[in-house]
Formats: sequence, C-alpha cells, structure tokens
Amino acid sequence: YVLRDGHVVPAGATLAHRWTDLVVEGVAEVYTTESAAQSLADRLRLWLDPQGPIVVHAVPDDLGDLLLDRAEMPASVVAVDLLDSGDPRSQRAGEALWAQTVQRWRDEAAPLRARRRGEAQ
Repeated sequence: YVLRDGHVVPAGATLAHRWTDLVVEGVAEVYTTESAAQSLADRLRLWLDPQGPIVVHAVPDDLGDLLLDRAEMPASVVAVDLLDSGDPRSQRAGEALWAQTVQRWRDEAAPLRARRRGEAQ
C-alpha cells in the first residue's frame, strides 16, 4: 500500500534490483515530505520499527519540491540508501552501485573537461 501512495517516491531496497543483483522482497523504501510521512503513518497506522519492512525517508516540507515529478529516486540516492542499510549484502550492492554512479559522472564530465581545456588554450 505504501508504494501506491501518490506522495511517495520509491528508493533504496525497493529499487536495488534495477541497478544491482540485489533483490529485496517484502520491503518498501520510499522518500516523502515530513507532512506526507506523518499522514501516511496516521492512515496506515505505522510505528517506528528499525527492523520493519517499511522505510520512510522524510524530507523537510520546504525541500519537498525535490521530490516533485519523480517516479523513482536516482541511482546515486539508491546507492547511499543501500550503504546506510546496515545489511552487509545491501552495503556491498550499494558500494558497487556507488562506484558505477561515480564512473558514469566521470564519463559524462570528460567531454566538458576536454572542452574547457581546449577553450583555455
């Protein structure tokens, strides 16, 4: 039910299978605003449980625009979520995904660096 809520953005363990070989079943990890998180907790009668199957990352309401129009969180956020999970398998997947993400950023930046070097000469 959490993933069907229109105010949440899937992340972490929920999306790990998209970029890694880690498949986590029965866990919903999402981002939402603080007010939406409270509403979700009230509607679904959720309680704080660090070992529970629902992980809600609450973003301050004034930063909620960062979540608008997102179908899912980007790979970099998923990597950090996995690194922060406390589960060794998830952390290994997070390390691998973070390395892939950083390499992709470097690859995308290479033409920009080359262009800047050319302009400086």
